[in-house]
Amino acid sequence: MNAAQSRNDRRKQQLAARRRSGSAASIRARKKRQRTILRATGLGVVVVAILVVVLVVALGSDPVPPPTASHDIKVVSGDFEYSPDPLLGLAGQINFTLTNKGLVGHNFVVLKQGTRISSATEFDPSMELGRIDSLAPGYDASLSVDLEPGTYQIVCLIPNHLEQGSTVDLIVS
Repeated sequence: MNAAQSRNDRRKQQLAARRRSGSAASIRARKKRQRTILRATGLGVVVVAILVVVLVVALGSDPVPPPTASHDIKVVSGDFEYSPDPLLGLAGQINFTLTNKGLVGHNFVVLKQGTRISSATEFDPSMELGRIDSLAPGYDASLSVDLEPGTYQIVCLIPNHLEQGSTVDLIVS
């Protein structure tokens, strides 16, 4: 027996041993599983990315159309906020309908054009153009005011409400 034949015989024996032990088959199977896992992971990442984009677009889009200037403005008072923000009105007689959806009473005071306050203690009755007095939770009230074009501040003068954010701008065009 020559050296080349001896090498071939050893290779055949090693290959036969691997086949009997299943190591070559198990290596191939393991590699196949790894490829499958990598493909599934890649597909999963793509699916998650698509879902995130769809969710961001869905949540980012405003289902309520933006307010338009009007002579009739519906305002919702929550706890220390008015919405929509800002309010948009048309010069002339503006009719406000205030709905209190907060947990406590609120009022609604329209200040003269150009007047701005940041605390109820700064308020002077000469600043007022119109008001809805304290409105209990769950109730509606109305107010009509004749306004020129400009920007007006609307506030809640119940102690500490303005300081906590109960204010909104009214832009009249």
